[in-house]
Amino acid sequence: MSQPWGMSGPDFLAAYAAAFAAAGIVTALLRAGFRKRQDTDPTAGTGPADVYTLAVVGGGTVRVVDTAVQALIEDGRLRVGRDHRITACGTPTAYEPVQQAVLACCGSAKGVGLSAVRARTVVSRPVQRIAQDAVERGLLFGPGSRGASTAAVLPLLAVFCVGVARLVNGIRLGRPVTLLILALAVSGFVLVAVAATVPRRTLAGDRLLERGRQGAALDPRLLFGAGGHAPAGGGGDPLVPAAVLSVAVLGAAGVADPVLRHAIYGGLSSSSGSGGGGSCGGGGGGGCGGGGCGGGGCGG
Repeated sequence: MSQPWGMSGPDFLAAYAAAFAAAGIVTALLRAGFRKRQDTDPTAGTGPADVYTLAVVGGGTVRVVDTAVQALIEDGRLRVGRDHRITACGTPTAYEPVQQAVLACCGSAKGVGLSAVRARTVVSRPVQRIAQDAVERGLLFGPGSRGASTAAVLPLLAVFCVGVARLVNGIRLGRPVTLLILALAVSGFVLVAVAATVPRRTLAGDRLLERGRQGAALDPRLLFGAGGHAPAGGGGDPLVPAAVLSVAVLGAAGVADPVLRHAIYGGLSSSSGSGGGGSCGGGGGGGCGGGGCGGGGCGG
C-alpha cells in the first residue's frame, strides 16, 4: 500500500516536529530583527523619565494605576483595609490627573478593591495619554508595530497548516491519526502562546526599565505633575518616595511591607479578606492608618 505523500506516519511526524522547531527559530529571529530595525535611536531610553513612564513601560497601564495607588497610600490620602478594600481619607486632594482618576473610584465609604480601581482607571484619558506618550517616545510598540511582530508567527502557522492538511488526508484515507492529532494539539498550543506573547516594549523601553531597576533612570524633578509630593527637606522639587518608585519598576513585588502588599494585592486572588477593621498605611506621615494594619483610621 502506498504511503500518503510518500511518507509513513512516523516519518511525517518526525519531519513535522523538525519543521515546527525550525519555524520557531525563524519566528524568534524575525521578531528580534524587527525590534532591532525599530531601534533607530540608540540614545532612546537613556534619558530621565517620570515615574509613570517607568510604570507603563514596566507593566502597562495597570502598573500606572498601581503606582498612583501606592503614592496616595504613602501620602495618607488613601487607606487599604485587611479586607483589601481601598477608601479615601477625609477629603483628599488630587495633585495630578491620574491620582484624580484613582480618587474618583475610592469615594465610597465601603471602599473598593484594587481590581475595580484598575478597571475604571486604565481607560481614563490621563492613563491612556501616558501610554500614548510612551509609544511616541519609542519606548513601547504601537498597535501597528505589534501587528507586524505578530506576523512573524507565519512560519509556525504554515507548518501547522501542513499538519492539518495531513490530518484531513489521513482521515479521508482511513489511516490512524491519533499521534498526529496529539502533535497538532501540542503545536497548536505553542502557536497560540507565541502569537499571544507579542513584544510590548521596544529595545529603548528595555534600556529604560533596566536603568530604572538600577535606580538610574528617574529624574526626581519629573514626577506626577506639579505638587505631586511634598518637597523633601523643604526644597523646591518634590521627590518620589522609594516605595512608589519600587512599585513603578517592580509592581507588587516592590512593596517591601508584606502586610501592606497582601492588603493591597491579596484581594485580586481572594474574594474575602481576613476581616474588616483597621487599615494599612504606607510610609508617609500621618493621615490614614499611619500605624500600619489595624492602626488608626483617617485623620488618626
